[in-house]
Amino acid sequence: SINIPRAAGPFNRPTNLAVGPKGDLYVSDGYGNCRVHQFSPTGALKRSWGVSGKGPGQFHLPHGIAVDRDGRVFVCDREGDRIQIFSPEGEYLSQWTDTQRPTHVCFDGKGNLIACADEKNELWSIDPKTKHVTVLVKEYQGKLLNAPNDVVVRSDGSVWFTDPGYGTLSDYEGERGGHELETAVYLLDPATGAAQAVITELERPNGLCFSPDESLLYVVNS
Repeated sequence: SINIPRAAGPFNRPTNLAVGPKGDLYVSDGYGNCRVHQFSPTGALKRSWGVSGKGPGQFHLPHGIAVDRDGRVFVCDREGDRIQIFSPEGEYLSQWTDTQRPTHVCFDGKGNLIACADEKNELWSIDPKTKHVTVLVKEYQGKLLNAPNDVVVRSDGSVWFTDPGYGTLSDYEGERGGHELETAVYLLDPATGAAQAVITELERPNGLCFSPDESLLYVVNS
């Protein structure tokens, strides 16, 4: 279990980044800190929020982050098993619980939240209005996923996610166990919903990001 005694300024092993509709950058600063930092489009620090804890607006481990069209900030408090929602200025609004150790989230073109449910070894689509969960994928070729870790959605509707297996490598990340699948980057076809392993040569594929024109996919091998 991670115990962060006090919050601090940026950075101490940050975990992810999201861009708001006005170009602001929001960084989840999780492994050595327990905060979210907001920067202007030019890189000036505007504010930070969060302290260690399990109450509203507090974080146990802010691991993933996304911003919707209205500027609301969705933060995966992974070890708190919840997704907390904030205003663009960091005001706590609400939270979704029982989200199965969410590692990262992003929005698709329909406004649904695509979430990596680490504890369930699944990839979800969540309707923000009803909170209804649709399981997009939980297995590949008859074998369970390891533990989806990061996800991005391309403008054509295709969903790309990494499955490095951290959730089964040790008791710290989840429950220790063997992998049924090799680590990989997967693509979900927007027409059929079928999954395909598209990158299999990386040992620990983790973070994902497309270039602005979507011609390149950047993958962090951690």
